[in-house]
Amino acid sequence: MSTTIDRLIAALTERQGISSSLNACIGFDGYIDEILRVVKSKKAVDDYELFATITEFSEYIRDSAGKSSDTELFSREVRFGGNAPLMANALAGLGVRSCCIGTFGSPEQHPAFANVHPACALLSVGEPGYSYSFEFDDGKLMFGKIATLDRLGWESIKEAIGLETLRDRCVASQLLSFVNWSSIQGMNAILTGLRDEILLRFDPELLRAKVLFFDIADPSRRTREDLLDFLALLTDLAKHCQILLGLNERESRSVADGLGMDRSGATLAEVGRFIFDKLGIDTLTIHGLDMALCWRGRKLWEAPGFYVASPRISTGGGDNFNAGFCLGRLLGLAPQETLMLANATASYYIQHAVSPDWEQLVNFLAQESVKERTRENVQIKFK
Repeated sequence: MSTTIDRLIAALTERQGISSSLNACIGFDGYIDEILRVVKSKKAVDDYELFATITEFSEYIRDSAGKSSDTELFSREVRFGGNAPLMANALAGLGVRSCCIGTFGSPEQHPAFANVHPACALLSVGEPGYSYSFEFDDGKLMFGKIATLDRLGWESIKEAIGLETLRDRCVASQLLSFVNWSSIQGMNAILTGLRDEILLRFDPELLRAKVLFFDIADPSRRTREDLLDFLALLTDLAKHCQILLGLNERESRSVADGLGMDRSGATLAEVGRFIFDKLGIDTLTIHGLDMALCWRGRKLWEAPGFYVASPRISTGGGDNFNAGFCLGRLLGLAPQETLMLANATASYYIQHAVSPDWEQLVNFLAQESVKERTRENVQIKFK
């Protein structure tokens, strides 16, 4: 693994100036996130124990059925959130000039979004949603208030920022990314309008050069019909431009089920191959807690994650993965190096609770290379 990390460091050093010439346009959500931990027991104001895992907390909830419980929440932070602004912010930190279209406040922008990277321009199309993220050592439970996103549609976006502004941003951007499909009820109509009124009016060669990245978020609360309509849109767009789809393990299972796969006994690699072949897109990536996979052409690539002993945050980890993955694609990195860049961007964020800049990311990779070489030397001595 250390050899792959070293190749990635060399490739990033070689391409350091390229990111500042890249543009990205990302939409369409925006949240105010409150990051919470759940208190298990408390002896004094500063002496308390938190629920460590989702399993532990779920057992407590189950035992409360038919009774009542009084649970204390520890608020760690209130910050800007949403898949689109978190991804756009991470790309901006790595040098990409980003434009994020989303729900940041109307008529005034919510103060939380003042902390977005200055290289990321924000165009608001409505009021933000609110997300309450209960974080545990083995994952998170997110509860959202998204009525404002339910009102979001193609016509309201055009009315808020103008069709020409949206078209100009799409023309100028090498990367277009549309995320959090599951929380935006009107996303299929938005993407249809975007396709028909903007993308298909481009010169075909210009459109072919565009990279379009999609992250659907957890689709379990949407109907199978809605999901299949969305996936059909991706297949149609894949005839005209480069379509990249990012999923986590749970989302991949939902998509495979929607597409009619019998998953009994299937590995994650088999699930991914089924989705990739069915959709006919350019690239599919699936990221888990300790491994990421990527399908492009007829090949599968894998890259292990970077272990974070003491995570400071998990909400936004997937968005930072997506930013690293898309940057690797725009820089022309090999698929395995692209996966490793995505894993490193996510792991740095989870460890530090902020997205890395270029220097911080390269230093993180260099430190991981040293750790890996040390582990390899120890294994050789024990053989």
